[in-house]
Amino acid sequence: MIRLSLPQEPYWLDLAGGARVKVKPLTSADHVAAHGHARQDADAKNGIVRDVDGKCPDETDMIRLNADYFQSFAIHLALDGIVEWEGVGDKDGNLAEVTPENIKTLAMTPGINFATKYTEFMNAVKSEGNA
Repeated sequence: MIRLSLPQEPYWLDLAGGARVKVKPLTSADHVAAHGHARQDADAKNGIVRDVDGKCPDETDMIRLNADYFQSFAIHLALDGIVEWEGVGDKDGNLAEVTPENIKTLAMTPGINFATKYTEFMNAVKSEGNA
């Protein structure tokens, strides 16, 4: 049985340090787009030109490429998904505005696990065999 359990309205995610972000429901299209943008960004950052089969050159530093990919994936998910936040401050401790630059900074902050938390619902549905 397929359970229609994915959120339909924006909802809050609790992050480390008392921060919370309100996000739009993650769709399959959003998820795929974030993966595609992340691959393009990571390839460009690492000077990768893939062959016709999409494979990397043999000398590619795959650890670095994968790290850059995951960071870019988190950024693209955050840019597309975050609509509001609480408990996110600027360098002076004031509430930071929700801007693309601040969203990128938040997504790159170690330990907040934004991408993992944002994709939890989708991953749960996949693990149930519903995707």
